[in-house]
Amino acid sequence: MFILNEIRPCILLKSLRLGSVVYQIPTPLVLRKQLNMAIKLIINSIKLTKYVGTIEKKIEHELFLILSGKSSLYKVNSTLYHTASNARAFAHYR
Repeated sequence: MFILNEIRPCILLKSLRLGSVVYQIPTPLVLRKQLNMAIKLIINSIKLTKYVGTIEKKIEHELFLILSGKSSLYKVNSTLYHTASNARAFAHYR
């Protein structure tokens, strides 16, 4: 559970089209969806990894990277939060 708390996103960007402009609006996620997205992020990261070995070794390697703070998932989350902070002005469209 600790590993999921390390990488779970708290917000989601939803697209909203107004006229000819598409806005990305940050919306909060409930805990259940946060954990669901964290699991999906881990699975996708394991699928894309170039680490050679069995699936058990890939999972072990990815979890080790998360615990050591070197996983690519941290960059995904920081990009998400950076985009959401830039789109805060459109949050009133929710």
